[in-house]
Amino acid sequence: MTIQSLPYRSINKITRWLSIFTILSIVSYAIVLFSFVFSELLILSIYASLLGLIALPVTPIIGLYWYYRATKNIHSFGAKKVTSPRMAVIWWFVPFVQLWKPYFVSQQIWKASDTGVKLIEGTEWKTSPSSNLIKIAWLLSLASVVGNAIVNIFLDTLTGEDQFSYSLFDVNDPILKLFKILFHFTMIISLIFYIPIIRTISVRQQLKSGQV
Repeated sequence: MTIQSLPYRSINKITRWLSIFTILSIVSYAIVLFSFVFSELLILSIYASLLGLIALPVTPIIGLYWYYRATKNIHSFGAKKVTSPRMAVIWWFVPFVQLWKPYFVSQQIWKASDTGVKLIEGTEWKTSPSSNLIKIAWLLSLASVVGNAIVNIFLDTLTGEDQFSYSLFDVNDPILKLFKILFHFTMIISLIFYIPIIRTISVRQQLKSGQV
């Protein structure tokens, strides 16, 4: 069975679960940020850690499954010259390429799910406008990830250690601390933007399938 002949499957349920765990991730990040800025709330960081142990590992797993299913659906609509469902997941694990390729996959899903685009030849989705919300969310998340990596490199130099990551509470240098807070905040905003993106795509695909 080819990808194009696969039937449409609603992503509404997986979108709801992804939204819930994304919200939990946002809450976890926010609690850490507030407990760091307001020292009297330091006890909250313990609860944030517990919440993060659940939400932070689960959210990307559900997210990858969402990407797989959403990409399968645009194939079922007849979209051509789009990433395969398998590669939509694999690109997230390819070093350096993961910095930009998943963004284009996200835009492909957005465009091919557009209810105003009739896929006759299969490539009409290319004329659909890109999502500015995806652009903003991706730039914010990229800034957070790359920025935190750079801060960690500087911290390794200052401490003489070689750690993969540092929490907000590990930073003593005031300048690096400020950047750490900033990049933490940009990740929160990125995740907030992420929720309407996946919900909009879910609704679009449901409408495009005619199963409403």
